[in-house]
Amino acid sequence: SFFDLRLLGFFITLMITSLLFTILSIRFKPIPAMFVSITCMFYYQSGVAYISYDFTQLLTLLTLASLLMLIILGDLKNENYNKDRVKIILCLLFSGLFASLAFLTKQSNGLMILISSGIAASYLVYFSYRNNLKLFFYYMAGVFIPFFIIFIWLISENSLGYFFNQIF
Repeated sequence: SFFDLRLLGFFITLMITSLLFTILSIRFKPIPAMFVSITCMFYYQSGVAYISYDFTQLLTLLTLASLLMLIILGDLKNENYNKDRVKIILCLLFSGLFASLAFLTKQSNGLMILISSGIAASYLVYFSYRNNLKLFFYYMAGVFIPFFIIFIWLISENSLGYFFNQIF
């Protein structure tokens, strides 16, 4: 129903604001980060045709989630690898997962997010963990999990050809 979509849109907007605040508060003090997050959300919603449950908001949410995982990974690079191994793996896995979901939400914009996130993840792995380059496979696993699930479902529904026709 329309009310359910509005409720979903409110939740997505709240999550975008929270992720933006979390990202900003990593580098800045909490009060300015909160002020900027709220101001940005007012500006973000001031568009002529802002629809809170539109794919654009979901794409923004997934992009910020992938970015947050990469920022956390970047902050872990100077720490002890053995102590933070699980955090590193989870950050890579979820960054790939969120970037992949962004691609599946809107292929044209999501492809740029997927490529940028992949480049950033490979850069962080290469320059922070040269002895463990296989860590990049966790990012790739995060990317391929949603693709695998969607492809299995599309094949079971005999819709894989239609899917590729819509994208390309």
